[in-house]
Amino acid sequence: MGCPNIRRSTRARLLAGVALALGLAAPGHAQRALQAVPTTAQGTIAYAFGIANAQGGLTDRVQIASTAAIIDWTPTDVAGTGPVAILPLNNRLEFINIPGANTTYTALNRIVPADPTRPILFEGTVQSRIQLTGFPAVPGGAVWFYSPGGIILNGASRFDVGSLVLTTSPIDTTGGLFGPGNTIRFGQAPNAGASISIAPGALITANSTFATTTGNYVALVAPQITQGGVANVSGSVAYVGAESANVAINAGLFDISFTTGSGVATPIVHTGTTTGPAANAGNRRIAIASVAKNDAITMLLGGQIGFSTPGAPTAADGAIVSAGG
Repeated sequence: MGCPNIRRSTRARLLAGVALALGLAAPGHAQRALQAVPTTAQGTIAYAFGIANAQGGLTDRVQIASTAAIIDWTPTDVAGTGPVAILPLNNRLEFINIPGANTTYTALNRIVPADPTRPILFEGTVQSRIQLTGFPAVPGGAVWFYSPGGIILNGASRFDVGSLVLTTSPIDTTGGLFGPGNTIRFGQAPNAGASISIAPGALITANSTFATTTGNYVALVAPQITQGGVANVSGSVAYVGAESANVAINAGLFDISFTTGSGVATPIVHTGTTTGPAANAGNRRIAIASVAKNDAITMLLGGQIGFSTPGAPTAADGAIVSAGG
C-alpha cells in the first residue's frame, strides 16, 4: 500500500513544479479571457488565466498532461438574458499539451449557463496546439464544446485547432470520451430547438501534423445548424442535424447513425464555405446529414462545399457527401 502513496506524492510535486514554472494563476483569479470558472472533471490539467496578448485582450491557457480531459465551465454571467458572451472579442482560449507528458489530447468542454436555454457566444479565438520538447508548438489536439442552449460563432471568431466538435447534445463519456469504434455518443439534446450558428466572417481551421486514429475532423451536431462562415479542414467534416446521434470516426471517415432526428423544419442551412486543402493524404469526406423527427424536413445548401480536388458529390439516405483525397 506504500507505493501508491509515493506515486501520488511524486505526481503532486511534479504538478506543483509545473504550476510554479509557468506562473499559473489560482482558480479564483479575477481576470479571465473565458468568462467562466473551470472545474476539472477528468484528466491532469493546469490553468493559467488572464495573460495579456498582442490583440490587447486576455489569454487563458489550458495545459493538458493526459490524453483525455473533461472540463466543466460555469459562466460568470448568471443573471443576464440573451446569448452568454463566453469569449469576448480579442480574448483567446488556448489548449496545449505539457511536453514530455503527452503528444495528443482530446478535451471536452461542457459549458452550461445558469439558464440552460441561453446560447453561448464566441467572439474571440480558440486555439489548440501540440508541442514537443525543444520544438515550437504546432496545430494539434482535439477540442470539443457542449452547451445545451446553443453555440454562436460571430463574424470575428476564430477556431484554429487540430480537430473540433460543437454540439448541443450531451456527450456520453462512459468508459471514455470515445465509445467502441472511436464513436462519439451524442445523447438527447435538452432543448429540441437549440442551434449551432456560424456567422459570415467566422473562420474554423482544423489541421494537424500529428497522425491519430481519428484523423483531423470537424463535427457539428445539433437540432439546427447554420453555417455561414468558412471551415477549412484537412480531414473530414460532418454537419449532423439531429437531437441525438452516434458519430464514429476512423481514419478520417465518418459513420453517422441517428437516434433522434431533428424536429426543426430546416435543420441545416449552409451558405458559407466548407473546404480543405488539395494536398492531403488519406480519405476525406464532407457529410451533411439530417433525418426528420416527425414531419418532413428541408436542407438549404448553398455557398461552396467541397475540397480543392473534390470527387463527385452523392446523395443518399438524407445525406449529402462530398469526397476528397
